[in-house]
Amino acid sequence: MMNYWNIFIFLFLISCSVRKSDPKPSAGIIQLAQIRVGTQILNFNGTNSSAPIDQPILADFSGVLDTASVSSGVTLIQNGAVVSSKISYLNNFQTFSLKPSQNLVNNLIYQLKISNAIKGKKSESFAGYTINFTTIPATLSLVSIKLDGVDVTTQNQVTNISLRPVCELTFSAPVNPQTATPTNLFISGKNPGSVTISLSNQNKTITLTTSNKLNQLDRYMLGVLADLNGANGEIFKSYSKTFYTQPDTTPKFPVVSDDQLLTIIQQQTFKYFYNFAEPASGMARERDTSGDLVTTGGSGFGLM
Repeated sequence: MMNYWNIFIFLFLISCSVRKSDPKPSAGIIQLAQIRVGTQILNFNGTNSSAPIDQPILADFSGVLDTASVSSGVTLIQNGAVVSSKISYLNNFQTFSLKPSQNLVNNLIYQLKISNAIKGKKSESFAGYTINFTTIPATLSLVSIKLDGVDVTTQNQVTNISLRPVCELTFSAPVNPQTATPTNLFISGKNPGSVTISLSNQNKTITLTTSNKLNQLDRYMLGVLADLNGANGEIFKSYSKTFYTQPDTTPKFPVVSDDQLLTIIQQQTFKYFYNFAEPASGMARERDTSGDLVTTGGSGFGLM
């Protein structure tokens, strides 16, 4: 009987020792749920463009992060160089925020590398991930608008512009010459004709002239479309400026002296009474359309 009891105790001890030596269950996996630049969500399976340059990069995970592993496992790279950044945490340490020490540069490709060395707080493993994104292009803006050499940038109502105006537009950066076309830069209104475009000031200034003389005291519009862009891809917001032309001071008749004008008036006055006189009586008609109706007063003026 004692032998069976000893055997039972022996087997029980062996069983306990086996349980104590069982390996611990393997740690789980932590997953990357989303990456944002500011509020713009990056596409894991496609291209990413127009990311803001002044916002942090945020990565959301399925679990709490081990901060020690994140600080050494996240890198932002531009053209092979590491971008200096600071990391902080949000969402109960399930999100890290990477803030570059300076704003990113417009229209460049950046690469965010999240190493597989990153772990969760409970030692969950991470497979690692790399994603590329492109920052937004810089903006191209108008610095000044001159018409006939006068700065009208801030004028609400532009008047008294010559009938052959010279329109000078100066931009904040060099313009892409291929986009400086009559389609994108124009003067619209009554018969301005074609527009001639020239660039100067290292392609920062565009000058427009019209082939036709504009109408006097008429309304025209100077327009720039958004298809115009900068030499480095800067984007432009469409713009328009309305202006009104001056009176046409060109003489419509031959210029004569005062004596010549007086002679012309005398001749035309005589012709009125002579040519339009009623043929039977020779008296002046009431008016040139009054037929046989004559006037004694008008005849007196004629005689005088």
